[in-house]
Amino acid sequence: MKRRDLSLVMLTMLLGAACAESQQRPTQETSRTIAVSVEGHASSVADEGTLHVGFAAFGPDSASAYARAAKTSTEILTALMNAGVPKERIESESQSLSQTSLDQLEKLSSAERAARAYRLQQSWSVKVPAEEAGQLLGVAVKAGANDSGAIDWGMRDPMALRTRAMEDAMLRARSTAIVIAQGMGVTLGPLISAANRAPAVLPGETDLGYVAGMGA
Repeated sequence: MKRRDLSLVMLTMLLGAACAESQQRPTQETSRTIAVSVEGHASSVADEGTLHVGFAAFGPDSASAYARAAKTSTEILTALMNAGVPKERIESESQSLSQTSLDQLEKLSSAERAARAYRLQQSWSVKVPAEEAGQLLGVAVKAGANDSGAIDWGMRDPMALRTRAMEDAMLRARSTAIVIAQGMGVTLGPLISAANRAPAVLPGETDLGYVAGMGA
């Protein structure tokens, strides 16, 4: 099941307030302020998945391990591109060649230990449409990606979600301020300042902080 991406905006608005009495007597100015704090939210089903695809290849020596890895690497990348993944959507994450650790060899026979003396590990991140992520992960595994499986969900255009959260916060703040002002018998002023403020969010959530001020 695809996860939902969430943007959260914590918006504090400072508004100038002029009372009716001061409007009737221009020579006697009375300035007040109203502060309103709200949260704005926007969520959407993720439309992009980032596959973490990798493999490990072994050999009796470093040259053999590298040769086998080169073959497997080519087969995985070719399979993904033949399945429709653009080359520019595939990014290398890591590659390492080392002697296989003793704890990985201790349960093997002497012949197997000799054949797996060196280990080359390689991985990529692959950005794909969310609805195709499972299928394309299967394509990579079938081609030899024996160290794969994690998928990170996200949005192709995360700023669009942030903008929706900000708009929601602005509407909530303005509506709340109007109710307060009406109850106090004052008139609100225009926006005079804005600044970002990061809210606390749950792990994995997209966050956006936005602070705005308004004055007479």
